[in-house]
Amino acid sequence: MKKTPSNPIRFVFWPFFFFIMITVVLFGLFMLLAIETSLFVAIFSVLFALFLLVVNLRYYHEQTKTHAANVNRVEKHIKLGDTDYDNTNIHPHAYIWEIDDTGMIVYISDSVEDVLGYQPAELIDRKYIWELNPVADQPTIRKVVLDSLQNKRTLTSVENEIVKKDGSSITVVTGVFPVFNEKGIMNGIQGWDINISESKRLEHALQESEQKLRSLFQTMDEAFVLHEAITDQKARLINYRILDANPAYERHTGIDVEKFKGELITDVFNVDTPPFFDAYRRVYDTGEPEKFRRYFAPLRKYFSVSIFMPGPNQFGTIFLDVTEQTELKETIEYLSYHDKLTGLYNRRYYEENLPFLSSVSQLPLSVILCDLNALKMANDAFGHQFGDIVIKKAAELLKTYKPETAMSARIGGDEFVVLLPQTPYDKAFEIMTQLKDASNKVKINDIYMSMSFGMATLKDSSETFENVYRFAENKMYRYKLLEGPKVKRETLKIIEKRLFDEFEHEEGHADDCQNLCLRLGKTIGLDGERMETLSEVAHFHDIGKIAISKALFKSNRALTQLERIEIERHAEIGFSLLSSIPEKAHLAEHVLSHHENIDGSGYPRRLKGDEISLYAKIVRICDSFDAMVSERPYKKTKTKETALKELQTLKDVYYDAKLVDAFVDMMTQDKAG
Repeated sequence: MKKTPSNPIRFVFWPFFFFIMITVVLFGLFMLLAIETSLFVAIFSVLFALFLLVVNLRYYHEQTKTHAANVNRVEKHIKLGDTDYDNTNIHPHAYIWEIDDTGMIVYISDSVEDVLGYQPAELIDRKYIWELNPVADQPTIRKVVLDSLQNKRTLTSVENEIVKKDGSSITVVTGVFPVFNEKGIMNGIQGWDINISESKRLEHALQESEQKLRSLFQTMDEAFVLHEAITDQKARLINYRILDANPAYERHTGIDVEKFKGELITDVFNVDTPPFFDAYRRVYDTGEPEKFRRYFAPLRKYFSVSIFMPGPNQFGTIFLDVTEQTELKETIEYLSYHDKLTGLYNRRYYEENLPFLSSVSQLPLSVILCDLNALKMANDAFGHQFGDIVIKKAAELLKTYKPETAMSARIGGDEFVVLLPQTPYDKAFEIMTQLKDASNKVKINDIYMSMSFGMATLKDSSETFENVYRFAENKMYRYKLLEGPKVKRETLKIIEKRLFDEFEHEEGHADDCQNLCLRLGKTIGLDGERMETLSEVAHFHDIGKIAISKALFKSNRALTQLERIEIERHAEIGFSLLSSIPEKAHLAEHVLSHHENIDGSGYPRRLKGDEISLYAKIVRICDSFDAMVSERPYKKTKTKETALKELQTLKDVYYDAKLVDAFVDMMTQDKAG
């Protein structure tokens, strides 16, 4: 039953008062007829009673008219809920409500059932808005609501408790703003309640969902502004003005809402055409919400903008800062199609776009394949940072010399491809020649960059791109076989020179070790090709030190386990460097094993006995002896006699016993001679 603003006690009292008045009149007449009393007194009593009766009848009549008017006002109050919110996308954890100027609920959206368990009919014209709050909070909420009605204030992000139909409570965030009729007279409040008990889920839903008006139901950290539509005589939208906005709107835009409240938006932004005017006009003409994304250059931010009409001639606009999400999305999209190191397109992009680039309309299509020579060798010697520099330099060359219409991509660790649509063979060959000449001039840390190239052209649809690509690839590998070994030999010389420059005693040690090895080899009967192999193994046995920090070799303190492991890597690095050069590859195995011990306690593979090559055994003895007798600032030098005794002590442990005996005899004979 609808509540009627009235005083029920007053209307219970009046019939009783009429009964008293009539009793007084009858009593006066009785006194006049039945009892001897003064006629004047009796008549006066009757007249006075009649006077009071007339006065009260008149007052009762006025009160009855007032009461009827109040009832009529309630029965005929102007409904605020004409807006069809139920056809908008309202999140199930939120509901929209409207109250009249007394605080009575006159509209509430159907979604209230999902949130509070009430049917709209159970609340509309039956409850004041504060009666949804706990009893203890109702006086405070009632005061806030009436104050908002009286002062026409907008409230946003107000947290309060709401009691559901089943008696349980939820926490909601409430936002309200005044509603004005066409004459500018305030006739109530529109507002919304959002259940923030599941704010985490709502936040996730906001990021994933593309539902319209989703940001309305957040805690209003998003910017919200209420506009009034301005139309011409033909009811066409021509402008809009600011009615109110929340603090987030001021933070995002820098606009002082109090200063510009009521001002036309064109005056606020000092423009001739209102911002987003086309979008606002579509929303005004259709009544349908609209959502779009824009970049705000002055703020350097991306915003998701949602526009809807909460009432006649009103626009509600929500600005959601999506800068972080947008930049992240763009970054993900960029990385998914670009090589992170070089910025060129990656293999995925190349493969996905190849069908379009090799279509008939793009013929003739020329393809240039590029491969960096000795990149792995450079990585082994100087580290992957050096290799990355080489790769980036190669990418810069491709960016510089390829035409704008061409596409370049990094399709492997050291492989690149350039596709040139509508480019004949001669023109593509010219571009490849420019690339090759430019690459030969690039020098990085005393090492010239070297690239092998292959090229072919898909002339017409009688050929397939796969065959043309394979032809270009074969040509590239042919050049690589010719150019690669030379580049690697030159690189090895540079590595060796740098090793000797950085390690001041290393060149002398290499020469001394080589001489000792050749003498021992001759002593045990080696000759010809085997002596040549021994000489090279001895010369290159420590080449892998180039990739190890020289500070570790100069340390005069006990090394940590990790530091010792790092030093031991030099044997593996030497193996890798020599393996990459065809004419040096046969030395790699012996260099790898030159720190293996006869008893299996050496490194890196813990070989023992005959598992260790003869060349590695010889280098192990000569390397150790030279290290013991050579002067070093970080260790004490031993005499030759002491060094020879130590070799004999450790034979069959570290060293081959027969080779140690031969070496000792050789050195002893030198002393005797």
